[in-house]
Amino acid sequence: MFNQTFLKDTAERAVKTFAQSMVAVMTAGATGVLDVDWVNACNEFGVVGLQRKWKNKAYSPQFKLNAVNLYLTSELSQREVANQLGVSNCSVVPCWVHEFRQNGAAAFSSKSRERP
Repeated sequence: MFNQTFLKDTAERAVKTFAQSMVAVMTAGATGVLDVDWVNACNEFGVVGLQRKWKNKAYSPQFKLNAVNLYLTSELSQREVANQLGVSNCSVVPCWVHEFRQNGAAAFSSKSRERP
């Protein structure tokens, strides 16, 4: 009735969904849980990509410029740039591109983060 490929794909989807659900339940109190692309994190970084990050990673201005430059000068998508550079939250790359287009390289000058 069901072929082996179908059963394998179904089992793989079930395992991924279970892992994502468990991580979400364990980290429900963390901010941004729903903002993470869990499938991409699992596909690119394996189980390590699903583990909770206890501290937000701070990227240097030069790293951000390199990421923006890679995106603007290649045919890579923003997600592919993030994956290639090891950025686990691929949603920051579009933010960096937007900031760069608004303010140029000065957008990433090393300044303290302003809080309201």
